[in-house]
Amino acid sequence: MENKNYLRVIWKDRNFILLFTGKFISSVGDQLYMLGLPLLTLKLTGSGFALSLVVASEYLAKLISFFWAGVIVDRTNRKVILMASAILQGLIVGFIYLLSMQNLLNTFSVCILAALVAALGSFYLSAESAILPMLFNKKYYAPLNAQFGLINSASRLIGPVIAGSLIGIFGAQGILLIDVASFLVLVILAGFMSIPKINNSDSSSRESIFHSIKIGFNFLKDNNFLIKVALGSFFVNIALGPILALLVYFLQDSFNASSMEIGIIYAWGSIGGLIMGFLVPKIKNYINSFSVIFLINISFLGIGIISLGFSTNVVMAAISNFINIAMIVLFNVSYNTLVQENTPLSFLGRVNSVLFIISQISLPLSISLSGLLTDLMSIRVLYISLGILIVLIGLIFYLLVYKSIDIAIRSREKTLNN
Repeated sequence: MENKNYLRVIWKDRNFILLFTGKFISSVGDQLYMLGLPLLTLKLTGSGFALSLVVASEYLAKLISFFWAGVIVDRTNRKVILMASAILQGLIVGFIYLLSMQNLLNTFSVCILAALVAALGSFYLSAESAILPMLFNKKYYAPLNAQFGLINSASRLIGPVIAGSLIGIFGAQGILLIDVASFLVLVILAGFMSIPKINNSDSSSRESIFHSIKIGFNFLKDNNFLIKVALGSFFVNIALGPILALLVYFLQDSFNASSMEIGIIYAWGSIGGLIMGFLVPKIKNYINSFSVIFLINISFLGIGIISLGFSTNVVMAAISNFINIAMIVLFNVSYNTLVQENTPLSFLGRVNSVLFIISQISLPLSISLSGLLTDLMSIRVLYISLGILIVLIGLIFYLLVYKSIDIAIRSREKTLNN
């Protein structure tokens, strides 16, 4: 009943409705882009290694830009950053479309342009993650993050199905134009938002960016359990990143899946995420332990990935992806809520950036190496091996690190209450 009351309050907030609607429409467009660009890359090169380079360049750009994005977001107008990054992303995606229509794209140009889109996305995500906690107080954070988790899941459900249908009509490059239009809608809706100002007494415009970064690091040093959480993501992402990045290649290589079948498999993953988005607040109310949620997450994620490696048809792959995306949503919502509940609003941009870099820095190298391995070994064997690796890493972190996180959280809450 309490969770329903929280949701009722959230859905009466005008700023939330505007941001949620714009984000949902833009996320559907992003899903078209995320399916269309890999197919376009494979059409150009036919190489899993080339695709891995494109994805790795995106992650590398995210890591570099996220470092500065958090500091800039904490020092400037967050709404302006959100809108400007969306406008520029739309322009670059439109440029990719124009180049593809003129047959001027190659692996290098796709890597550069995809990296620019990803870098701007870092500024958008940093601004968005800093704006959300400004709209409500802490007791709303879990249902608030769950609602935004539903956006990602619902867009993954709708986007791939639309993309699978439209690719056969307009080609992989044609669906990029829909993504451009979705950015425009997001910018228009965000323009009507009224975001409260934060008094950043420690982050004035006269203060150097490096000093702002130092303040963020000092906060994390005093609250190092947040770093431990991010380190767990770092090691898990060594195996998880390649699995998600090379999924299109895996489906085409393993059982020659069509664009429509790929869309269906992605859609079932989104259904898993959508259902989990509704369940996360209830799970967190029932299991008030981040380490236990992590253990559940990593166990089922390993099962999903290993079963995906053994998949021989669309049904098996769809069920496996259902499990995988559901577990990813469970972890992401729990992780974001934990960070927001334990970070002052004036530090949130910087803290999110540092934690993002820690958790994601392993991805560019692991994705590139995995892409190279696809040209040397069966991608099925690679997927099964990575699934086993995720379970082993997760269990080690649970036993040696994550149990202490719950103790640190309870100690901090007790200190704040006193």
